[in-house]
Parts: sequence; C-alpha cells; structure tokens
Amino acid sequence: MKRSRSATSKLISDATASAATEMQSTSPRRSSLFLLYLASSAGDIISRTSIVEQVWDINFDTGTNVVDVMMRRLRAKVDDPFDKKMIQTIRGVGYVLNAD
Repeated sequence: MKRSRSATSKLISDATASAATEMQSTSPRRSSLFLLYLASSAGDIISRTSIVEQVWDINFDTGTNVVDVMMRRLRAKVDDPFDKKMIQTIRGVGYVLNAD
C-alpha cells in the first residue's frame, strides 16, 4: 500500500514535532552531556548538527533554537563570570571550546 503525500507529510511533521518536544528538555543531564561533548572536543569546531546528534540523539535538523538556548545557559556558567571567554562561536559553522 502506498501512502499519500499528505499522509507522508503528516508523519514527517509529527516526527519533527516529537523531536522538538524532546529537544526542549534542557535537564541537568542534557547540560552535562553538552558540556562533556564540548570538553571532549576542545580545540575542535563542533557543528550544531553534531551537538544535536550527540546530546539529544536526533539525526536531523529540527529547526529549533535549543542549541542556542543551551549554549547561552552554558556560557552564563562558564564564560560570563570571567574575563577570558572559553567558548567561541564560529559563525555559520558551530562552536569551539578553547581550553588554553
């Protein structure tokens, strides 16, 4: 049996909505995974897609700003209290943690 385009579109839309709901979870566990992933890749540029795959185990772009939200919260703890900033945004590419 072949699915209609509207049924396929609805399945994709439902999957995206489900993934977006899961990604909204900014629990301490997710924050820890996020920081651990950045620290384990210190000095390397990490793409937003890679972050979503590693932290939320989602293998497609959901179009949400959850990475931005998590990065802001992480910077508030790691960078804001100090003069020297460790997390650098590489515009259009991703983020890098400078540990030196």
